[in-house]
Amino acid sequence: IIIRRVDRIDGAELTTSPVDIERIPRLEDVPQQKAQISPTASAEREKNPLLFRSLSGRDLRVDFSPRPVTSLQHGVMTALHLPRQVVDLEGEAVLGPAALDALTDGDLIRIDEATLDYASLFTMGDQDAGYIALIIPVSYRTLLNRRGRAALIQQGGGQPALKTGALFEILDMDSGTPPSRIAEAVSLSRTMVRGVVARLPEGRGSLSPFTAVGLTGLTVPLARQQGAGAPTFKPPAQSLDRLRTAFRALIALDALKGDEAALKTMGYTHASLATDHAVSARTA
Repeated sequence: IIIRRVDRIDGAELTTSPVDIERIPRLEDVPQQKAQISPTASAEREKNPLLFRSLSGRDLRVDFSPRPVTSLQHGVMTALHLPRQVVDLEGEAVLGPAALDALTDGDLIRIDEATLDYASLFTMGDQDAGYIALIIPVSYRTLLNRRGRAALIQQGGGQPALKTGALFEILDMDSGTPPSRIAEAVSLSRTMVRGVVARLPEGRGSLSPFTAVGLTGLTVPLARQQGAGAPTFKPPAQSLDRLRTAFRALIALDALKGDEAALKTMGYTHASLATDHAVSARTA
């Protein structure tokens, strides 16, 4: 049997390379261990936040804030999400999507390197010993950049810990991103982690480029609107009915404790709970 890996997809043309099956890690070779989602304070301080100077000379800070992801069907924690904020130290302004898109490839690679380095603080365990998945944000541009992929591999991408227990959350794609490029990013991600989700693009537009490309699901930022009573959820630009049909998992981001029932009714499958402090629980 000859196994080949898909390295690139250009329309109907595939670029592949042979895979040495002797180098593929076996699940039984991965040490059996329980999930540990509370790094020591000293280790946390070493990697969070990250301070660096961008190639354009801006002083930036990357803040990580681990958040538990709960299954809305079963009411249990199933994953740990590692959202990040990039802050311009001059004025303490949080960089939005447009400002992040304006960063150079080198800056995004540096941020993604730091994200995987921070992720190394967490032990996700295995199915027999209390498994928790790890959802790690990465830039679409980093994945499609040869130097970016090399940096991710240097930080552990493809190693058993990530290959068996982590998902990449691909950021900065939109409805105008060619489906072939999305499929390529997903395929390349799967050489480093177990599965892939994507951040729901802002604004209206067709989601067809995101379907049938191997995505496990979408992460959906929640927006709240104030009414006469308590704040209510503002539906995403895309219909939730369409999202439920197209994707197996819909993860609501920045949910609050007590939102679970409403989110489940709306059609979400999971919720990433906002918290003012780092996750400190340990799973059995």
